[in-house]
Amino acid sequence: MKLKHESLGIEVEFVDELLNKHVDAWMAAMRNFNSRWRSFSFTDVATLYVRAACEANMLNGFDPEGLGDMKVAEVHFIATEIDKRLAEAMVIPPE
Repeated sequence: MKLKHESLGIEVEFVDELLNKHVDAWMAAMRNFNSRWRSFSFTDVATLYVRAACEANMLNGFDPEGLGDMKVAEVHFIATEIDKRLAEAMVIPPE
């Protein structure tokens, strides 16, 4: 699944199906990052979301080493899309 923002000129490949293993790995990575940092800024949180998604294999072919050279809006866009996908994965469909 492509996460694309035309005006930012960014396109990132997200896993087609977000599985429990992805969410578990993402949460573990977030806990690991949290234990090393005392306080967070807005941009720290967005960056951590993306780094954790990379560690959890949620973003295909995305190199987190390049995050520092990205625009703040680009990183925020990817983090927001990750958050949306996590929320969607938790929805239980009606019977």
